[in-house]
Amino acid sequence: SDLTGWGKHTMKFDDGRSSHNLFGIKAGSEWQGAALKRQSLEFRDGALHSEVSRFRAYSTPADSLADYVDFIKSNPRYQQALSSAGDDQAYIRAIQDAGYATDPHYADKVIGILNGELLQQSLAVINPGVSSYG
Repeated sequence: SDLTGWGKHTMKFDDGRSSHNLFGIKAGSEWQGAALKRQSLEFRDGALHSEVSRFRAYSTPADSLADYVDFIKSNPRYQQALSSAGDDQAYIRAIQDAGYATDPHYADKVIGILNGELLQQSLAVINPGVSSYG
């Protein structure tokens, strides 16, 4: 989806290194790892606002994926979403309903990525002959 920039870039440190933050997870006060501050657009009280937010940073994309899994599994508010195993769209809508993102169109954007050409082409390269959506 062109609206999210998925697959095109990740947040970078001032020296150009990637944060490898594939999921836009913010760094709250409990986060002990590396972080960077960046402008982010957030929906608050029905309006879009620009804020400076702290985001988690990782050494590798794999670390980002592992932290996302741990973040979702360890947070009680996402337990309902985890019960949607096997139904990608229900899972995405459930994490939006649980407050994962402030964007009211988050689920629609992610579902657009799941069904989008970039992800489908990437999956085809990894696993020829298999189409997960289509």
